[in-house]
Amino acid sequence: MSFLFGDLSRAPFVTNFLEELRDALDFAGGIAAADQTIVTADVRREEARGRAEVELARLEALAWATIAAAEACDRGGADSASARLAAELGMLVNERRDVADAAVRTKLEEEIVVLDADVVAAREDYFPTLQDWLLVRAPPKAKQTWRVELIPGAKKDLHRYRAELGGESPIGLAWTLALAIAEDGIWAAPLRVSRLAEDLAIVTPQLTGLVKKEVKSKRQKVDRHWITGVVDDGETMSIELRAEIGEPEGFTVTVDPSAIALVRTGRADDPTVGAFPVAPEDEPALRDLAAKVRELVRALPKQRLVSATFDGLPFDGTSAESQPKLVEVVARLVESLAPTVDDIASRSRSETELVLRRELDDGRREELFMPKARLREKFSGLDEAHQKLFAAVTRSLSPKVPSEPSLKAVPSEIRSEIAQPEPPYVRRRSSGSMNAVVAPLLKEKPPAPSSPSLEVGESEALKQARSAAKEGRLDDMFRQYGTVFASGSFASMRPDDQRQALKLMFFGKQPDVASDDVKNAYRVTLPILQALVLRDRDPADYELLGMAYAVLEEPEKAMEIFKKALDVERARNPASDLCGSLMRRVSQL
Repeated sequence: MSFLFGDLSRAPFVTNFLEELRDALDFAGGIAAADQTIVTADVRREEARGRAEVELARLEALAWATIAAAEACDRGGADSASARLAAELGMLVNERRDVADAAVRTKLEEEIVVLDADVVAAREDYFPTLQDWLLVRAPPKAKQTWRVELIPGAKKDLHRYRAELGGESPIGLAWTLALAIAEDGIWAAPLRVSRLAEDLAIVTPQLTGLVKKEVKSKRQKVDRHWITGVVDDGETMSIELRAEIGEPEGFTVTVDPSAIALVRTGRADDPTVGAFPVAPEDEPALRDLAAKVRELVRALPKQRLVSATFDGLPFDGTSAESQPKLVEVVARLVESLAPTVDDIASRSRSETELVLRRELDDGRREELFMPKARLREKFSGLDEAHQKLFAAVTRSLSPKVPSEPSLKAVPSEIRSEIAQPEPPYVRRRSSGSMNAVVAPLLKEKPPAPSSPSLEVGESEALKQARSAAKEGRLDDMFRQYGTVFASGSFASMRPDDQRQALKLMFFGKQPDVASDDVKNAYRVTLPILQALVLRDRDPADYELLGMAYAVLEEPEKAMEIFKKALDVERARNPASDLCGSLMRRVSQL
């Protein structure tokens, strides 16, 4: 795929760098926010205790002032009604002061519990946040190695392949990802060479002669050999071929762009064992075999992150040794991205967008753009110390004089904004925290329009959705809701108005089986609900987000979100209706 800069000069990219930038900053923002949650925890605890102490002092002063005022009044004799009232007032004030004092202390304890849960959840977020990123992208200039190994089983039908993808990046990251082996795929059972190269034969050293043994080169069929191992580092590929599974006899084929090497394997006393020259006539077939194996290996999907390190330390936020150093990955990643961002920005012909162009097969061009404001949002909610980690990209995103186009003729062109990833980053585990540290709250809320409302088209869609619901046309109803919730005007509405509209769909009629229209309607609510959650940390918003993931058949995320909301709602009011609703949803999953 060919890319151009915004000014139509040739760009050196083979993939969409704007998508890679978006995902890299999502990861960096998540790690920076987790670190901020942890390193500021002590200060926030002291601030909470300080607020409580001030409030307790106010209560004490108010109580004494009230009692003193009563005592300063003319109460008459000791047995007078006024004296008895003053005494009763003193007792009542002290009693209510004690109740208020207990409430302040309870609130402080709850704040500390939630804050501590925030820290625990932030520590647990490091590894899954890295996994989210590595499952869709490789870090800049990463060197990756694919490995497939046949693990012999106790019985013939228990032989299984294991596959993994290892990687190293100049920013100090190293990782291993497990690759998924489909039960009905070509790697589900031991693979013979014949399935990829029927009747493959190569010239090999062989022991000949009945009396006088000597080694001679002869053509040997290897199509019945098993592929027992593959290592592909992007340039060189090594393929292990064995005559029998679990036995040493066979060959190791190593292919790189400039040469092919063959090694015969076997027992130590076999004189044919060792490296031998490749016959020129065998090279095309061996390169073809390597190309087919590489294609099959590269097709294995990433499954999960097995292990990861940063500068040799485990990428583990729960490690007291590792965690303080892991935030450095943010600065290094940002520094590695900044020169490319600066290059794109200076050639985008726009002060507010990063622009690339992609040449399409039909001769047209597609303009790909990313608003700079959207990138800044990924770290604008951090404190000053953590925003400095993004200084290099911040400078690259600063306004620049638009460049002039380098080409005059411009074919017909379409324009596409880089979309947000689906699903958005969501914390996997939490111990009662309502913080989603991967997207921290803004210190100040942006000004909202004075009276946001839906456009005419969206308002009509909402009416049609209600009409379809009354008539039992559920797919039509969800299709119209999807139109409303995906609109820009809905995104600009007040949060309470958004919630009211969302609840019409979430708590309205639901089909027994979710169709594509139903799932799409819930899918478009994810970024809206995520924004509400980040804004107010309301358990009711988390409930809606969990419901959306449940409909989208992601029960693990739904369960995690329901439990998170339940923990906090229990701390607030264990007898609330919402608490009961969340308990039912957890039990249903």
